[in-house]
Amino acid sequence: MKIIKTVFAASLILACTLGASHYVEAKSTERPLSIVNSIKEKVKSLLPKQFRGKLKTISGSVLTVTTNENKDIIVNLVKETMLKRRFGANSTLSELMVGDELAVVGKRHKGTDGQYSESEVDAKYIRDLSIQRRNAVFTGTITTKADSSFTLQTVSRGLQNVYISSTTTIHEKDKVKTYADLAVGDKVLVKGELWDRANTKIDAKKILRLPSSK
Repeated sequence: MKIIKTVFAASLILACTLGASHYVEAKSTERPLSIVNSIKEKVKSLLPKQFRGKLKTISGSVLTVTTNENKDIIVNLVKETMLKRRFGANSTLSELMVGDELAVVGKRHKGTDGQYSESEVDAKYIRDLSIQRRNAVFTGTITTKADSSFTLQTVSRGLQNVYISSTTTIHEKDKVKTYADLAVGDKVLVKGELWDRANTKIDAKKILRLPSSK
C-alpha cells in the first residue's frame, strides 16, 4: 500500500510538472528545461527501486547484486534497512552469503552531483530468498569431513554442506556422541536449524548416526 501511494504521488507530481512546463513555455523561454529536469529528478527519487538478483559481493554494509537482467546494482545497507529470510523472519547481515537470491526494495542513491543513480540504491527492505529457518531433515552419507563441517550426499537434495556448532547435538541410538566419532562413509540423519538453499548450507541442530547397512 505504501508503494502504491508513493507511485501515485510521483505520477501526480509528473502530471503537474508537464502542465507547469507548458505554462512556463507560454510565459517565458528562460529556463523551462532545467525546471522540468529538476522535477523529473524529484519524481525519480520518490519512485521505489525494486529488483531481484544474486548476491555477487559483500563489502562491509555494501552489497553488489547482479539482477536477473544481468546488471550489477550497488546496494547500501542503511539504518532503516530491514533484512528478512525467505518466509519473513528477521535476518542479519552475517547470514547473507554470496550466491544467495535477494529481493530488494529501496530508493535510488543521491550522488554528490544531486542526481539519482540508476545503479545504486539505499535499501529499505532486503529479503533473502535462499535462507530459511526450518526443521528440515536430511538423510545421507558423509563423503568428506573437515574440522567443523562435512559434506553430505543426501537422498533427495544432492550434496549439502553441514556445519557443526557448539550447540549441535550428536547421538547414536540412545548414546551421546561427539563430532570426532563421525567418519566418512557414515550414514546420518541431520536436522537443520538454518538452511541456505542457494549455497546448500545447513547449520546442524541435531545429528543422528544411523546403523550401518553392512
